[in-house]
Amino acid sequence: MEKPQTAVAVNIVMVSGSGTGQTTLIRSFQDQHFCPNQWATIGGCPYFYSREIDDIPLQCVMWDNGAYPRFINVLPMHLKRADILLISIDITDRRSFEIAKEAYSFCTEEQRTPSDVLLVIASTKNDLEEEREVLESDILAFCESINAPYFQTSSKTMTGINELFHGIISHAMSHKTERLREKISSIFLSLTIHNFFFN
Repeated sequence: MEKPQTAVAVNIVMVSGSGTGQTTLIRSFQDQHFCPNQWATIGGCPYFYSREIDDIPLQCVMWDNGAYPRFINVLPMHLKRADILLISIDITDRRSFEIAKEAYSFCTEEQRTPSDVLLVIASTKNDLEEEREVLESDILAFCESINAPYFQTSSKTMTGINELFHGIISHAMSHKTERLREKISSIFLSLTIHNFFFN
């Protein structure tokens, strides 16, 4: 069967406490270099990324929801169409770890996210090991408890950023294109059965 040529839309909803470097993470991925001194995000801000993967066009929207829980009222609107839920933890701020756990509970309760959403945890500022307040063992235990893949990143050194975004985008695309193929196959089968009985 031919690959679908229509663009595959991938929605990444990113959630973190204030000052985790989440916006810098997004911008550094978009521009492929360190982008410091970003303005604080107010509410949810969309960032766009387009490319082709295996000849399939991709249109990705990354929703930057920072300063959780300050703008919690806009988050459910983004969550309901999420393909990926990415929660960020600043290793230099213990409070950001507690906020990440609170954000996970809020985002996953009451069916706010689709049942097949990919949950991902990313730590930021890993170049500041000497200022670490969040133990790596605590992050790993949290990820294991919620069955989430974990990525270590540093926007300043560009460590782990491409691995993070390329990895989760490829996963979402594979999942969505497979569902599209299943849908096309189902429609084709229905038409075949219809033509068999009524023609």
